[in-house]
Amino acid sequence: MSSLSIIVPAGGVGSRFSSEEKKQFYQLGGKPILYYTLLRLKNVDSLELIIGAAEEDFSRIEEIVEEVGIKNYILSPSGRERQDTVYNALLRASGDYVLIHDAARPFLSKIILDRCMENYVDYPGMICGVRVKDTAKLINDDRIEQTIDRKRLILVHTPQIFNRKILLKCMSEIVSRGVHITDEAMALEYFGYEVGFVESEWYNLKITTKDDLHIADYILNNFDMLAGV
Repeated sequence: MSSLSIIVPAGGVGSRFSSEEKKQFYQLGGKPILYYTLLRLKNVDSLELIIGAAEEDFSRIEEIVEEVGIKNYILSPSGRERQDTVYNALLRASGDYVLIHDAARPFLSKIILDRCMENYVDYPGMICGVRVKDTAKLINDDRIEQTIDRKRLILVHTPQIFNRKILLKCMSEIVSRGVHITDEAMALEYFGYEVGFVESEWYNLKITTKDDLHIADYILNNFDMLAGV
């Protein structure tokens, strides 16, 4: 049976969040956002949970991890960009596969997780996302260039799961070539590897700006109903 490591990149400064507090530590329902993210991952069968973060935040993260009740974890220093943080953590991972989940995506449900876990060994990479419902258009500055077939578009969420050796090889090349990626699936796509897709749910929200907090409060207060708990 394949083994799994979990990576949570939590080194972001949240430039779009417009707060002196890093968004992963912002209080939601009396707890840091990172608390709920780790809580959703607590019962995943894994070898270790690796959190990539600024070293100045290590002691704070240790307090959150201990409150959640996760025992087997590793703190990994963050890098300049998210991809550097993930790469640093990936070097410390020991599982055959790695599950990567955003620190500021605190509403991962068992439903979504089960979909991702069901067939991930069938692909070098597996991601989840939601299908685009609105009409989608390609723009150039303030002009419309064309309408895109929305049936072929998804909005990408995490978790994303990868064969560790393949992702490490791709990420090593990405780093050495100075290529910028916004998610780890791009590293595999860059080198032509197949990436699978399963459905996520709208409530698997990534908190990016303070406007998202209004939706996050609703999801938090209704999570059991939304996630079918």
